[in-house]
Amino acid sequence: MFSQQFEAECHVLGACESAVSSIKGALKAAAAQKKDNELVLQGHCVDGKALTALCTVLSKDVVISNLCLADTFLGDDGAILLAGVLKKNTSIISLDLRGNNIRSDGAIALSQMLKMNNSLKSLMLEWNCLGIWETGVKALADALSVNDALEFLDLRNCKISPQGINMLSLGLKNNKALLKLDLRWNSAGLVGGRGLLQCFKSNHTLYELHLSGNEIPEDLLRAIESCIERNASRFETDQKAKLNSDFLTNTFQHLAASHQSTIDTLSTKLELSKEEANDVSGKLAATTKELEALHEAKKRLEDSLSIIDSEKEELNGRISGLQRELFEEKDKISTMEYESSRTTAMYQVRLKDLESASKELDLQVSVLKKDKALLLEELEKAKRREKDRIELNDEKSLRAEQAHHKRLAELEADKEREVVERSRFYEDRIREVEASKARLIEQFDRSKSEFMAEKHKLLDSVSEAEVKVRHDEAKRRQALEMEVQTLRSLKDKVQEELCVQISVHTASLRDHEAEIHSLNVARTAFNDQVSKLEMKHAKAIQELHSIQSEHEISVKTVRSQDDRIHALETQLSKSQDEVDHLKRSRSHEHEHNSKAIRERDELIAKLREEIRRLEEEMDEEREQQDLRMKEISLQISAVLASRQKSAKKAK
Repeated sequence: MFSQQFEAECHVLGACESAVSSIKGALKAAAAQKKDNELVLQGHCVDGKALTALCTVLSKDVVISNLCLADTFLGDDGAILLAGVLKKNTSIISLDLRGNNIRSDGAIALSQMLKMNNSLKSLMLEWNCLGIWETGVKALADALSVNDALEFLDLRNCKISPQGINMLSLGLKNNKALLKLDLRWNSAGLVGGRGLLQCFKSNHTLYELHLSGNEIPEDLLRAIESCIERNASRFETDQKAKLNSDFLTNTFQHLAASHQSTIDTLSTKLELSKEEANDVSGKLAATTKELEALHEAKKRLEDSLSIIDSEKEELNGRISGLQRELFEEKDKISTMEYESSRTTAMYQVRLKDLESASKELDLQVSVLKKDKALLLEELEKAKRREKDRIELNDEKSLRAEQAHHKRLAELEADKEREVVERSRFYEDRIREVEASKARLIEQFDRSKSEFMAEKHKLLDSVSEAEVKVRHDEAKRRQALEMEVQTLRSLKDKVQEELCVQISVHTASLRDHEAEIHSLNVARTAFNDQVSKLEMKHAKAIQELHSIQSEHEISVKTVRSQDDRIHALETQLSKSQDEVDHLKRSRSHEHEHNSKAIRERDELIAKLREEIRRLEEEMDEEREQQDLRMKEISLQISAVLASRQKSAKKAK
C-alpha cells in the first residue's frame, strides 16, 4: 500500500525517476527482510518532488515507525517538510537525519515539531551545521524544555559553541523525558561544561551523556560523571519500582477476580439456603393444613356429641374414657411445651456461659498485666544487681592495673639493657655500611661521566631534527594561509547571501511565533480542562474503592452468618420444634442480608454508571482535543506553505 501510494504521488508531482526507483528499491528490501515498519534511505539522493511525495504519504501512514534519511542531501527545505509531516504523524518513533547539512532554519522547524510531537523517541542529527547560528540551538533548547516524549538525541559534530551548549543545558533543566544525549566533538569548553553541571541540579532523568572531544576540564567532567551516575542509579530504582507496581496491580486484579468468584459462590449458597427455607415453609403449610383438618374433625365430633346428648346416661362410661384420653393428650402437649421451654433455657444458659468465659478472659488479661508489672520490677532489681557487680569488677580491675604497673617497670629495666646492647651492634653495622657507600659513590661518578657524553651526542642529533621540522612547518603554514584567504572570501560571499535570506525569514518567523503563542495559550487552557476531568475521574475511583471495601465487609458478615446457620443446622437436627423456630429466624436474617446486598449492588451499579458517564465525557474531550490539534496542524502547514512561497519569491 505504501509503495503504491508513493508511486501515485510521484506520478502526480512528476518526480525524478532515479529518486523514485531508489526509494522503491529500499521499500522492496524492507519487504524482503519482513521489516514493513522500517524505511531506510541512507545514501540515496532524494530530490524535492520525491521528498514531497514521501511526506504526503507519511502524513497518512500508520505503519512505518523507523525512518532513516541519513546522507540524503535534504538541507533546511527537506527538514522543514519532514517537520511539518511529523507534527501530524504519530507512528514514527525513530528518525535518522545524519549528514544532511541542516542549519538554523531546519533546526527551528524540527524544534517546533518537537514541541507538538508526543511519539518520537529517538532523533539523530550527527554531522549537521546546527550550531553555526545560535538561533537554531536556542529553538532546540526551548523545544527540549517543553517536549516530554524524546528519549535519545544525537548531536555529534554539529559545531555547537559554548554558548549553544549553555542554552541546551538551560533547556535540559525542565526536561524530564530525555534519557540519552550525545554531544561528542563539539566546542563546549569551560562555559558549556559549567552549564551542563548546573542543569543536573534540576534534571534527574538524563543518565547517559557523551562529552569526549569538547575540551571540558577534567574536574568538571568528573562532577558531570558523578551526576550521571546518580541519575543512572535513580533510573534503575524507578524501573524496579515500576516493575513492582505492575506486579502489585496484577496481584490486585487476581485478588479481585478471586474475590468475585468467592462472592459468586456465596450468592449460590444463599440461593440454596433460600430454596431450603422455601421447602421448610412448604412443609409448615402442609402441617397447618393437617391441623385444620384435625380441627374440622373435632368439630364433627362435637356435633356428634350434641346429637348423642340424649344417650348421655348410657354412654357416661365411654365419655369418661374419652375425657381421660383427652387429659392424656393435654399432658403430652404440656410435656412438649415443657421440653421447648427447657431447650430455650438451655440456649440462655449457653449464652450466659459464653459471657462468663469472656469475663474470665478479661480477668486473665488483667492478671497478665499484673504479671507484666511484677516482671518489670524484677528487671529493675536485676539492673541494680548488675550495677553492684560492675562496681566489684572495677575494684578488681584497679588491683590488676597496679600489678600491671609493677610488671611494666620491670620490663622497662630489661628493655633499657637490651637497647644498650643493640645500639652497640648497630654502630658497628653503620661503620660497615659507610664503607660500602663510599665504594658505590665512586662507581656512580664513573657512570655519570659516561652518561653525559652520550647525552651531548643525542642533543646534537635533536637540534638537527628540529631545524628540519621548522623548515617543513613554515612551508605548510604558507599553504594553509593561502587556503584560509580563499575560504574567507567565500565566507564573506555566503554571509552576504545569508543576511538577505535571514531578513526574509525573520519577518515570516515573527508572524509564525505570534500564531504559535496564541495556539500555546489555547493548548494550556485545554490542558487545564483535561486536568480537571482527571481529578473528577480520580474522585470517582476513590468512591468506587470505598464501596468495594464496604462490599467486602458485607461479604464477611454474610460468611459469618453462614457459619452461624451451619451451627444452627447441626443443633436443629435434635428436635423438630427447634428446627422450625431457628429456620424462621434464619429465613428472616437471609432476607435482611439479601436486602443489604441488593442495596450495595444498586449503589455499585449507580457508581459504575457515573464512571461510564465520566469516561464518555473524557472521550468527548479527547476527540475535541484531537480536532483542535488537527486544526492547529492545518494552520501551521498553511503558515509553512506561505513561508515557502515567500522564500521562493525572495529568492
